[in-house]
Amino acid sequence: CVSCHGTDREGGRLFPNPWLVAPAITVAALTGTHGEDSDGHDDHAPYSADTLARVITTGLRPDDSAVGTAMPRWEIAAPDLRDLVAYLLGKE
Repeated sequence: CVSCHGTDREGGRLFPNPWLVAPAITVAALTGTHGEDSDGHDDHAPYSADTLARVITTGLRPDDSAVGTAMPRWEIAAPDLRDLVAYLLGKE
């Protein structure tokens, strides 16, 4: 996650394609509401634990639209995915 979303989870430009931007994955960015292009996020509904796990593994947002192809679809063991989602949502 850090290589694209940064150590502070605020997102940023992607090397070597600086026109691509990884959005923030802070608790506020994931659970808040967003207007189009605000803080690097397209307009999306807030993520729940289930929808965050789904976007990490399948690339599908809460509304079933797909994130860009720059976002990998991760294969991760269920206990590790639960821990990652809890961390990202601030429930560690």
